[in-house]
Amino acid sequence: MKVLHLIETFGRGGTEQALVNLVPSLMAAGVDVEICALSAPYTLADELERRGIVVHRLDIPHRWDLAHAIPRVAALLRQNYDILHAQS
Repeated sequence: MKVLHLIETFGRGGTEQALVNLVPSLMAAGVDVEICALSAPYTLADELERRGIVVHRLDIPHRWDLAHAIPRVAALLRQNYDILHAQS
């Protein structure tokens, strides 16, 4: 199973830390997990990448910039994920 976790940013916050804690356990259970952060900061991304977890940084300039966000997310989703989990 291939899962993409979509999150607004990957700075130091509760939601972000929850992903840092959750994703390694999912991978240990055999789930193929990747994370997509829409925009900076990407503070926690390095920690997960050191564990072999793919983190996509989309660099969307503003949280409401749908003209940039939608095509970038759509292109990523073409990689055939089974589950998209969005978190804000």
